[in-house]
This record gives sequence, structure tokens and C-alpha cells, in this order.
Amino acid sequence: MSARGKGQVKAALKLAANAMHTATRSAAQHLAIAALVNDDAELQGLALDLLTAPRDVEIDGALQEALPLIVARHRARVDTMLGVAPPTTTTAKTPATAKTPAIDPLHESRRVVDVAFDDLVDIVARAIEDDSDPVVVEQAFAGLVRFSAEITAAPSTWAALRKRAPKISRELSSTIAQVLLSLLDGELADAIDVVTTSSAFFDARCHDNLTHLDARGLVPLATPTHLDGVVDATVLVERLRAHLAAGVDVDALVYEGQLAIFRLGPTNAEVRAALRSLPTGAFTSSLGYAAGSDDIDIDSAEADVATSPFGLAAYLRRHGPWSLSAVPILRVARRKSTDSEHVWIDASVDVTPLRTTPHARAVRVVDVERKRSYTSFIGGGLACVRHGLTIWPTSLDALLIDGLGAVANNLDWWGAEWGNRGHLEALSSPWITCTSTTSLATSLLAAGLAGKEPGQTAVAVDALVTGLGDGRVAVDALGTVLATLVDAGLIKGKRLAASLKAASSVDDAVAVDVRHLLERVLSGDGARAPRDLAALLTLLLHLRVDIKEPLPAATRAYLEALTGGGGVARDKKLLLA
Repeated sequence: MSARGKGQVKAALKLAANAMHTATRSAAQHLAIAALVNDDAELQGLALDLLTAPRDVEIDGALQEALPLIVARHRARVDTMLGVAPPTTTTAKTPATAKTPAIDPLHESRRVVDVAFDDLVDIVARAIEDDSDPVVVEQAFAGLVRFSAEITAAPSTWAALRKRAPKISRELSSTIAQVLLSLLDGELADAIDVVTTSSAFFDARCHDNLTHLDARGLVPLATPTHLDGVVDATVLVERLRAHLAAGVDVDALVYEGQLAIFRLGPTNAEVRAALRSLPTGAFTSSLGYAAGSDDIDIDSAEADVATSPFGLAAYLRRHGPWSLSAVPILRVARRKSTDSEHVWIDASVDVTPLRTTPHARAVRVVDVERKRSYTSFIGGGLACVRHGLTIWPTSLDALLIDGLGAVANNLDWWGAEWGNRGHLEALSSPWITCTSTTSLATSLLAAGLAGKEPGQTAVAVDALVTGLGDGRVAVDALGTVLATLVDAGLIKGKRLAASLKAASSVDDAVAVDVRHLLERVLSGDGARAPRDLAALLTLLLHLRVDIKEPLPAATRAYLEALTGGGGVARDKKLLLA
């Protein structure tokens, strides 16, 4: 009776029913109680058929204990069997779930501490052996640059890592290893002329700092002060002053300067005034414009995109990622196989080029042409994705282009793309909101909830629960995107239902939001609905079991237009009753 296989339990219940008579009724009903551990509604219905009266007191007690196991469809039936009065319900509209505001991204608990020299060997060793934590990678890099004079003065301290460094091949780890070798051996790698990936961006800024800071004990400008890669604006001004006082040509820090602009945190009038007091230069002017200064008009700023390596970063930071192009669009298309009847689903993210040609050394992080999941700026393994997403933390949505294309084209887990998890992890960032249907984050969350790989999908479920709890996920926006993807056949209803069921089990508040989300998903054109809806209907029925509030008109119309039999027809009838 407790077997996993539905057919085996069904056969056992049939045998028990055939064998049940007055002398064996109690024994058969005990077996039926055991079968209630299976959460399949059909099996529970067959078990309850065996539990109809007459029943002795012991059986009633066992059935009472099994109440938490009863699925929504049969709860009213069991209440009737036990003589339990139905709960008092109301037809009033369910109140909106109270939200707890998201944590301040610049809260003290999210601050990244500067590494002391005494701890630097351990931090560098960690970064060389495991580059999966972007905080450790940034701490190691900043420490090597800041304490470069001390490192070259005591090479014996670094003998073990000096021996290990040449053997490292992971992208970020190998860059940290190369920085260490450059300091110990005095040999600097060649500079990168054109940056087309996030890992190359990291290599380029390493070259910037090793070339121009020259053992002056300075912290690199773009070193994060908080999680997600943010640089506190006040701290950045202090670092910039220290660089200028030490005689550093900050305009020569082409890539470090661009990253500092992208990572710049929220600014205010005090920060802008401090920046105006600094000597005028290409970098300081661009940083001031990015911070909101009105010293440069918008036409001049757009002209700087072509003439200054910092111009593109400053313009996008000031006006948003799509101010020089169009918002990317997720497109879903069916493609029939050439050698079989199978129909493939292709997902692509259309990215339009900038309306102006940027400076040759400008880092283009949002307008790179993408074809399916094969071309990306932020790609590679999990470590590269996590670190790459720290490039522009306050506009993470713009960096999720690569994640959306990669996740959407690998929902069935055709290949083990472990780096995709990093894109889904970003959805829990306090800087991310899924409140618009045009947001890439909203589409990524929708796709992530229907993935096949359990660990990856669990990350999306966590992001959904967290976002619903603090108001960063809007039910209407996510529901609209999910409805589009369901109707297009990109995501499977059974997988989506499993994810939403897991989310709804967290607490009652999330369950209310998930119910409204499902009602929004099931509000399109029912006549064109895919067949794979049974699990979604069953979940909605479960979430509405004690709700007398009528279905939204759009959901009712959708259900009325549904065709098909089996579980879909049964649940449709119950929902419309």
C-alpha cells in the first residue's frame, strides 16, 4: 500500500476491495489508511471508497490522524465522513499579502572588509584554489595590488603559492595566479586591446593596476565595498583623491575606471560636489556625469561615447542600459527537426546595436549580439558567471541577457551547464526586481521555475519566495510572462506546478500569492492552451480548497474554453463548480 508505483497500489486496493466482507472489513480498512500516504488523488479516492461506513472507532481515529495527508480534492469528503463542520468562509476578496521590505543593499551587514596583509596569503590561496566566491576573488586581487611592495620584499613567504600558481587553469584563479607571478617575477602579461567577455575584463583591469599603480599601496578604484560588487560612492571619491595625490594618471586606468563607473553605488549632492572639486580629466568628468552632475549636457555626453573610453559606461550608468538601444526581447520559436517528427523550441534574446559607435576601448556589456546561447559576455563556468554579474550590480537586469538565453535553451538539461545557476542566484539580489513584463529578470525567473535540473530549479524557487516576501516580484508581471511561455510550449506545466507547489508550502502568505499567480497564468486563450495543464489545475484546486472567492473572470473564461478529458476535465469541472 505504501509502494511508490501507482499501478501497484491500485492493484492492492482492488484486491483489498474484492476481499472485504463483514469479517475482514476492519483489516481491509487499515490497509486503506496505509495507502493514504500516496499523494495521488485517484489512489486516495480508491482508498476512501474502502473507508465508507460502517467503520469502528479505531478506524475513525486512524483516519483523523491521516487528515494532513489528504489532498485538497478529497478534504471535504473526509470532513463529511468524520462529521467535521466545514470551515467558515467569506466571499470577501483575499487581502494582499503584507510585504517585508528588501534589505538595504548598502546595509552594514553587506559590507566587504579590506583584507589585512597578515591574512593575504590565506585569501590568495583560497582564490587560486577556488574562484567560486567573487568576494574572495576581489579581496585577493585588491590585496595583491595594495601590498605589492611588501610581497616583492619578502618572496619567501609566497614560495608555496609561487610553485602552485603556474599549474592553475581556471579563468579567474589563473588571473589571480598571474598577478602574483607578475609581482614575484617582474614579468607583466601583454595588455588586452579589445574586451569581449567578463573574464577578459578582469584580465584587462589587472593589467591597468599593475602597470600604473606601481607599488603605491593604493586600493584599486573598482574594488567592491559591499556584496554584489557595489562601490560606495563616498569611498570611491576617497580612493580617487588618494590616486591623484599619489600622482596616478587615472585616465590611463581605462578598464579599472570603466568598472568603477559601472559599480558606482547611489550618489547624492555631496558626492557630486566632491567630484566637481577634483581636477578635470576624462575619467573624473565621466564619473561626475554618471553620478548625476549637470556640468555636461546630454548631447555632449553622447558625443563622449565615441571619443572617451569612459563615455559609454557613464552614459549607460546615467540613463540606463537601453538608453542607446532597445530593450531586448525574448522570442520563442518552434523548429521542426530535419530527421524526425520532433519539434524543438528555440528561445533567443534579440539585442539591437547601439545607435552610436563607442570608443574602441569601451567595454560593451549589454549590446553584444547574441545568437541563442552560444555567444555571451558573461559566460563560462559558475565562477565566471558569479563574478561577471558584479560588473554592474545596480542594473543587474541588463546583465541577465546571457542567463536568459542559456537557461531558456537548456530547460530539458540537454547539457550540464552548471554556470546557469549563477544567473538564477542573481534573482535574489536586493537590486533585482521582477515587476515588469519587459524585465529580463522576470523572464529568467519564469524560465528557471520550469527547469529539469533539481538544484537549479530550487534556486529559482528560493528567488520566487524571497521576491514575493519583500515585494520584488509582482504577481501580475510574472504571471503574464509565465502564461506566454506556457502557451508557447517552452515550459512544461508539470515542472512549473512542482516549483509553485514547493513555493506555496513555505507559508500561507506565499500560498496566497501563488494562487493569484496561477490564476493569472491560466487567463489567456483557453482554446489554444497546451495539453500539459493537469498538474497546474490540480495545484490551483488545492490552493482554493477553502476559498469561496469566485475565480477571476479571465480565469473562468480560460477554463471554460479548455478541451480534453481525464484529469484536466475533472479539475476543470471542480474549479468551475
